[in-house]
Formats: sequence, structure tokens, C-alpha cells
Amino acid sequence: MSIKVALGPSRAPSTLAVEEKPQISLEINVRRTLAGELLIRDHSEIDIVIIPKSNKILALSKESMSDSVYEAQSRLFDYLRDKGVIYPDSIQGGNIYASLEAAYPILEDGRDPVEIALFTIGRFMEEEMPYYEWESAYQEYNDMQLADPPPSETTPLGKVPEEPVKGSIPAAGYPSRYLRGIAEDKK
Repeated sequence: MSIKVALGPSRAPSTLAVEEKPQISLEINVRRTLAGELLIRDHSEIDIVIIPKSNKILALSKESMSDSVYEAQSRLFDYLRDKGVIYPDSIQGGNIYASLEAAYPILEDGRDPVEIALFTIGRFMEEEMPYYEWESAYQEYNDMQLADPPPSETTPLGKVPEEPVKGSIPAAGYPSRYLRGIAEDKK
């Protein structure tokens, strides 16, 4: 399901008679769980869950925990903190392995904090996208280099010339020659 987040002017219950157009809109791919939580799976390393019942945002590792996953979670919560969406002192490790969570405030001026959180997370994803596109292109290039290297970097099978001696240190008798050299140096 694709949710369109549209932020408009704040509304008091009886002040607007005509529906106004939103000031900003953003399209983001969101799924609603059976418990009513919003699940955002667009990020390549983390899943983001907005939990309206407990006013929390949770970032989970997609696969296994690594430094890059923690860094992505940290960047998310730093971004949300800098934008004023979450309480700065509420960022903490979640009760699920490899997760971070933070609480967001309940707004009393009529604005929906879930819409604001969705919009801000969408902006975060837009900022992260170029990095992950570059990383994906780089990985694809490396895979192509390994699977089908250019002819200038390969040797046809069976065409490697044989050398009588390979390497700079002869394999046979190495320790005794080395020790003789040390003994001669001491004299």
C-alpha cells in the first residue's frame, strides 16, 4: 500500500469549513500491520516502524547487525532529533535485538504527529538514496569485474608462461642459507 503524506496548515476543529490543498506532499511505501503500526521497508539496511499506540519510532535491522546498520539507525534518529520530531533524550536501544527506538510527542495543536514522522522519515530516505544507489552501482561493477573481466586483465587458459624459478626467495634450503648468511655477517 502506498501512502501519500500531505502536510497542510494546522486545523482547529471548527476553524476550517473548506478543505485546503496541502502545502507539501511526499509519496512513501508504507504497510500497516495488524496491530495498527506503520512499517516502512524502503531503506536497504533498516526497517522503520511507527507505533502510534506508544508514540514510538523503532528502527530494526533488516538482516544481521553490523556497523553500517547501526550507523544507518543512528543517522535516522539524529535526523529526526535535528528536525524536532522525537524527544532527544528518548533515543535508546529497543527490546528487540539490533534495534533503536525513540519517542515522539503528542501534539495539542491539531497536527498529526504520525503524518509529520512519516514525512520526515520520507525526507530522510530521500537524503540516503544517493549513497545507497552509488553503493549498489559499485557492488554491481565489482561483480561484473569478477564474473566477466576485460580481456586486458585476463590470460587465456593454458597460456601462462612457465618460469624455472618463481618468486624472489628460493623454496629449497631457505633456512640453512639464511642462517649461513647471518653467521657470515657476524664474523
